[in-house]
Amino acid sequence: MTLRKNLWDSISYNGFYPVCRHLPLKVSYQLATAKGMLDSMLDAERIERINSAMQQAFGEQKGRNNARQWAKYHVCMLSREIMDVFWLEKIRPETIDRFITLKGLDNYLSAKATGRPVILYTAHFGRLIMPAIALGIKGHQTSALTAPVGEDAVDSCVLHGYLKYKIARMQAIMQGDFISSADSMRALYRILQRGETLIVLIDVAPLPGQPFYEMPFLHGVARFPKGIVKLAMKTGALLVPYFTTENENGLVGEFLPMLDITSLDEQAVLQAILSPVEKQIFRHPEQWWMWPWLNAFWTK
Repeated sequence: MTLRKNLWDSISYNGFYPVCRHLPLKVSYQLATAKGMLDSMLDAERIERINSAMQQAFGEQKGRNNARQWAKYHVCMLSREIMDVFWLEKIRPETIDRFITLKGLDNYLSAKATGRPVILYTAHFGRLIMPAIALGIKGHQTSALTAPVGEDAVDSCVLHGYLKYKIARMQAIMQGDFISSADSMRALYRILQRGETLIVLIDVAPLPGQPFYEMPFLHGVARFPKGIVKLAMKTGALLVPYFTTENENGLVGEFLPMLDITSLDEQAVLQAILSPVEKQIFRHPEQWWMWPWLNAFWTK
């Protein structure tokens, strides 16, 4: 199985996607969708993990009626997200609107205008890199907290190479610092203390030994690391949630109103952070990345 997966990864990341980016934009994404459909047929175990997690969260009846369709959409969307990465080298200020429409950008700009540091946060949702790319293309620098991408942190050398390429292309456009969660968190404080913007993903499982909160989430209880709450409270940062959603008109990145958490306690801060995340998952369950790993941090 591992040998077959490595071969498929090599064909995908070294052949299919790099070739597709030289085709017309619409054709490349149509082919990425077709590849997602093929992936969903070849990896029945992945579809079943997604299907099972959705049924747990949404209840047996609703899950049984919808989850398999949602799961197939989910896999196709992630294929389109990879296609985004391979198009990054070709995106220009005059072409960014062909990739994504930004809504509520004034919510972010208003937070920046206060002079306070800003944490832009999102979930593993939709084609999530594109709003940050659009900000960079439009001249708004942002930094990011990323997952480790060392060879010991990923399944294959092919995937390792792809992730290194992805981060390098994103950083070239976003212009800020990229800090791995395996590095010292002092770097994150320095970014915010300079009054800059940091992008953080909130829906990650706590690492072994890492302090966490337990919170109601998706009709169950989930564990979330304490890092973002501690970071925001210590630096006085404003929090601005954003989400990337596919719809019939294309890709939309929406920035929601800022959260000022200075008068809240820790539990209330996390609840305020999670509320828009949970609402977004209920609206578009097929676009949340984390279904295959739900049971790593969630229980019914």
